[in-house]
Amino acid sequence: MRWRYAAVAGLAGLSLVAGCASDGGSTAASATSSAAPSTANATAAHAATPIVTTPVPPPPDPFAGPAQDVSAAVVAGRYSFTSPDGTFRCAIVSASGAHAGSATCQGITASVPPRPATCAAAQPWGDGMQVDDSGRVGYLCGTLPPAESAPIVADSVIHALGFTCVAHAGSTYCRDDVSEHGFRIAQDSHAVF
Repeated sequence: MRWRYAAVAGLAGLSLVAGCASDGGSTAASATSSAAPSTANATAAHAATPIVTTPVPPPPDPFAGPAQDVSAAVVAGRYSFTSPDGTFRCAIVSASGAHAGSATCQGITASVPPRPATCAAAQPWGDGMQVDDSGRVGYLCGTLPPAESAPIVADSVIHALGFTCVAHAGSTYCRDDVSEHGFRIAQDSHAVF
């Protein structure tokens, strides 16, 4: 019985294929001519359709604007500031001995990756970001030592010790001036560039 159903199904399939040929010609010729357009037709169709591109302007440079050199305000190899809203406490620190120079901002941000094995459990993890003078960017393990700092004016670009930082409404950016690698940190997000 099972083979009869298979034979009936097979015949039904053949009748459907045969019914597709409308000109009475062979189904093979009909399938070949309608399924694959010639290469010449495909090329002509692409040549006739111009590709229109709309230039997308680059995002605004967060570091645009004149930079205020605050090197004269560096005390003991460090310049400290806070974001205009007080959310982030930042420091630009010169290289000293085995320690690389860096720009660091400390404050709570969202979606921090898991703690690496190199960050001791006793240390706070991910409560800030840092870029060093080789352009390496990472999350903060530990805390910034307390220092006197004043809020910088919103949208002011500051430059010291080979780093540039700027604080816009809700987010602070810092980068290494040589590599131009750095970070953006905000309470609800962060980015590495």
